[in-house]
Amino acid sequence: MLEKINKIINSFFKETPERKEAIILIGPICSGKTSYRNENIKNTHIVLDAGEIYLKLYGSAGGFGEHLTEELNYIGSEIIKKIIANRYSFVVEIMPDQHKNLVKIIETLKNIGYKTVGIKFDSTEEEAIQRNLKRDESDISSYFTENFHIAWLLNELK
Repeated sequence: MLEKINKIINSFFKETPERKEAIILIGPICSGKTSYRNENIKNTHIVLDAGEIYLKLYGSAGGFGEHLTEELNYIGSEIIKKIIANRYSFVVEIMPDQHKNLVKIIETLKNIGYKTVGIKFDSTEEEAIQRNLKRDESDISSYFTENFHIAWLLNELK
């Protein structure tokens, strides 16, 4: 299992410019954060995503919420440690109801030299419903993943 965990951690790191940029995609469920990330940022920034880690661990999204494992937290924590230690650029999705934590994360990132960019997403209820109906089985909502992202960031940035 340790070999698999190390392979997953390393899979998140590719050649990225050390621009020290943190992009935070902020928006409600099905507002287009992941689509935007995959179309515009995924190849230039390391993606901090508990959903992607989970898929690499278990192969499918089924059971997310039931199998919230030590491995998931360990891998996420190790990824953010490596990102911050090397000042890699990264992207993360957070929902807007996390204002207090979001402010703390942004302030701390700025204090250690990161350029922070927040991109706000919104959608009508009808747009969100239509996006949700088209959601792929492997797409784990930020509703389920954001608490992991926030915990990993706050823990590493303290």
